[in-house]
Amino acid sequence: CAGPARVDSRVRRAFGSVTSIRVPSRARNTLPHCWDCLRGNFTRVGHTQAVDPQASRCPQENRLRILVALAIVATTVLAGGSDQASAMVTVAAGVHAGSFLVRSADTPCAITEQAPPRPRHQFEVSIGGPAPKMEPKELTQLTMIIPNADVRGPNHSFFASIIFGDITHGARYVAEMRAGEKTGGSGTVTLLPHGEDATLTFDVTSADGTPYTGVIQCVGVMHI
Repeated sequence: CAGPARVDSRVRRAFGSVTSIRVPSRARNTLPHCWDCLRGNFTRVGHTQAVDPQASRCPQENRLRILVALAIVATTVLAGGSDQASAMVTVAAGVHAGSFLVRSADTPCAITEQAPPRPRHQFEVSIGGPAPKMEPKELTQLTMIIPNADVRGPNHSFFASIIFGDITHGARYVAEMRAGEKTGGSGTVTLLPHGEDATLTFDVTSADGTPYTGVIQCVGVMHI
């Protein structure tokens, strides 16, 4: 991989501690074949490219490793060493198809201790928020809740939401898979703790049928 890319200081001044940007070509070109594997035959940023599933160089069993690798690329591009949470999100189809980076310097991922009969620990994070200029087709906020943070491997119980544009009135793609809630959507999430940090990968289809995948990087997970 190339060395860390520098983020223009004007971008930091414009967005402050919360930034959502489309993935630049230098990040996509770092792992081109893996990118095609993850994106399948959907729209890539800037253009459409059909990918033959038989010609993919990335076997299905390597999907998690690829997502983690792309997370490293994402944080390299952001060069935001002080970020407590950042995410790379790829929407595979629909009007918001594309790949986006969203970050938060002030709001960490959190694991909350719960009393029985609930699972012992719950994971939650909300990355992004209102920006000085909210574009309708730019990712504004990502929220993820996992009721049982002690599950290792793919987890089918979660809440996922991504919002484009205005926080209140923008397009929102939700997958609600928690027990006891009115469920809608499908998918899996996988939480990978490492020391005080954590990586979360997700492969989700919202209740309205919009698929999105991604990686969340947590630095210094807060325990409540």
